[in-house]
Amino acid sequence: MAQPRPSVEQQGTYVNLNTPRDYDIPPETEVIISGCSVTALTLACELNRRGVEWVMLKNVLRRGHWQSIGGVRNAELRVSPATIENGECYGILGVTSRSIEVFEDLGVLDDVKEAGIEEVGERIFVDGELAVDWRYNMQKMDSAHPFAILVEQSEIERILLKHIIDSGNGHRIKGPVDLTEISQDSQGVTVQFQPV
Repeated sequence: MAQPRPSVEQQGTYVNLNTPRDYDIPPETEVIISGCSVTALTLACELNRRGVEWVMLKNVLRRGHWQSIGGVRNAELRVSPATIENGECYGILGVTSRSIEVFEDLGVLDDVKEAGIEEVGERIFVDGELAVDWRYNMQKMDSAHPFAILVEQSEIERILLKHIIDSGNGHRIKGPVDLTEISQDSQGVTVQFQPV
């Protein structure tokens, strides 16, 4: 019987990566990516682009909860948009010019632009009074993209996950797992985990 194909699904304000429980992890690979954060997904897309073998281990952690194992911060399994709860902000609200350049290199910039809004400046009001009023200085920015894009973290994650799946590399995302140990020596890195 064939395994279900990985997919990306929007559920309310969350994006879920739907992959079959997969613990068929190769004993060796060039790169192990811990977590499914925007950074981890961007790295996976870049490794795909360069033809580097990789495996991504989905860690089972809740939003806002970080676990340190061997000095490595592990990202969450359930990806979420930027929200403000009890005065704390979770997730990103936008990307800068350099990130936009990276997304262009990866071939996902049009999707990111479609999901967000270009920001060329900001006006911030405090108690009804204008407190901040600025615009990007387009002539002084050393970028083909002298602006930011306001876009929810969940949208960026959805776009990157879809890009990985569409490239035929969704099978490289494994788990869910609970990482129990990460160690490094002159031969490489060893990761121990428990299936969840």
